[in-house]
Amino acid sequence: MKRSFEKILILAMVLVFAAIGICGCAEEEATGAEGMYYLIVPDAEDAYWQACYEGFARAAEAAGVSAELMGAQGAEQAEMIRDAAATLPSGIAVAADVPFDVAGAIDEAVDAGVPVVCVGKDVPESGRLSFIGTGNYEAGMAAAGAIAQMLGGSGVISGTLLPGDAVQEERWRGVYDAIAGSYPDITVIDPASGRGDSEEMARQLKALLEYNPQIKGIIAGGDGDGAALVEAVTGTDLGEGLSAVTFDGSGGGDGFAMVASNDDMMGYWAFELVYSAARGEKIPEEVDTGYTIVK
Repeated sequence: MKRSFEKILILAMVLVFAAIGICGCAEEEATGAEGMYYLIVPDAEDAYWQACYEGFARAAEAAGVSAELMGAQGAEQAEMIRDAAATLPSGIAVAADVPFDVAGAIDEAVDAGVPVVCVGKDVPESGRLSFIGTGNYEAGMAAAGAIAQMLGGSGVISGTLLPGDAVQEERWRGVYDAIAGSYPDITVIDPASGRGDSEEMARQLKALLEYNPQIKGIIAGGDGDGAALVEAVTGTDLGEGLSAVTFDGSGGGDGFAMVASNDDMMGYWAFELVYSAARGEKIPEEVDTGYTIVK
């Protein structure tokens, strides 16, 4: 009888400890990667996004949580967002490569209870909670003012635009409004599109300049399109007397100006907002971190 009681007692203890282990595992599975915040960008090796991450990581360290920088482009970036969200982190900040490629992945993350904000490049058609970055309409107006100054207030301009990209379309809305309102002696020829491919963009720009030799100013609407412009004119005389305005570090050299975002500040506020959202606090739908004209 005594042995039977001991066996029952031991069995009961085993069951209790097993139940504790199961509950602990369930709790760990439910919380996921709590305290982890991801910044997912188009290129984690790019100096611009590394500077953005410095602000993000600095704010995370001050909050006593972990941060990680990840990078991918196109459809691979959408899968990266899905993979990160599957770990149930406390929050994700996304700098979209191609906004309409990642909108669905952002919605899935938000539906899973993971707060997501956009930084640098907005995805307004998604369920993201906030956008942190340069006001693209204002940046477009600034680009128009810069190219007008470079051309002495008159001439013909064109540029690059990826249709369907909300960031670039908003920039060009600012360009058109600024030209129409302040620069009557400047004519705008519809911008070229490389459909998201840099080599195709270079070919389209070369064709644009060949068929329209009167163009003396280019506004590169997409991040990286300035490099495509350099490729387009290299080895030709198409770049003679040509001025260009780019965004965020693409292109460079004589005749170039740049509308630069405050990258470190964008990263800092991206973390602050997604961290606040993770704690259930209400956050603004948009935070404009401004821009600087660099010549």
